[in-house]
Amino acid sequence: MRDVTRTLKYSLSILVGCLLITLLGSSFAYAGDGAAHKVQMQPAPIPVVRVVDTDGNILSHDALIENGLTYIPIKDLSTHLNLKVRWESYSHTVYIEGDKSDITWSSLTGKMKVNGKDTVLTTFPQIINNKTFIPLRLLQNVFTYQFDWDSKTKTVTLLNNW
Repeated sequence: MRDVTRTLKYSLSILVGCLLITLLGSSFAYAGDGAAHKVQMQPAPIPVVRVVDTDGNILSHDALIENGLTYIPIKDLSTHLNLKVRWESYSHTVYIEGDKSDITWSSLTGKMKVNGKDTVLTTFPQIINNKTFIPLRLLQNVFTYQFDWDSKTKTVTLLNNW
């Protein structure tokens, strides 16, 4: 009788194990099928760029380079640039307001408006570790801020024109 009970327990364990493998395997396969929901998880880039003002005061250590573009954490630098930055969590929208220009960007749709007009983007802002990073060129193009780049020290110097 003991052998029969042991055999039944063993068979039941094998059956439950196979069932779990089947269920888990199908859920992973399902998650990988949806092209519309495809999200590529990549490790956050390591900040390598320093942002300073014309006096050499460090404004940010969090700027980074990705695909040859310099991205800056806009909220961290907003006070230095006289910009108002606001995040609307329910719509995943970032609002950046300057004296003469403003940007509205939805991280859900990827759409951006500059001064209320739809804009076609070639480079997109990114949200990394709950911070919005915008391409430095976008800052220059929309708000006409000027900067210098030192490639040896990987330092961006924001020039005072605001």
